[in-house]
Amino acid sequence: MVRRVAIVLGVALTVVLAALSIVVIGIRTKYPPVLNRVRRYARDVGNPRQLRSAGTPGAHASVLRHTGRKSGKQYQTPVTAMQTPNIQPCATMRGSGDRAASISEATRPKKITSGTK
Repeated sequence: MVRRVAIVLGVALTVVLAALSIVVIGIRTKYPPVLNRVRRYARDVGNPRQLRSAGTPGAHASVLRHTGRKSGKQYQTPVTAMQTPNIQPCATMRGSGDRAASISEATRPKKITSGTK
């Protein structure tokens, strides 16, 4: 009985480690199917979780509000804000997808930092 449990746990651990290895290798080699899955996970799971606290006092993330170029919909994107030497806030962004293009081409994106507009 103990041996069967050990085998099941060993197989489960091997599967989890294999999945994590595929993700890490896929990200490091910029393999598009893996990157697309990671982006989709961040959009569907990570961003909503981050938006719960982003923009509130003491949170490390800010909220960037912008309008979609094609749809005209209002979006909120969590970003990390930092102060530049000339004391103007600057949102650090990565990516080349539609949302990054919408934000960079937006006329006036509105950023909320520490709960204030």
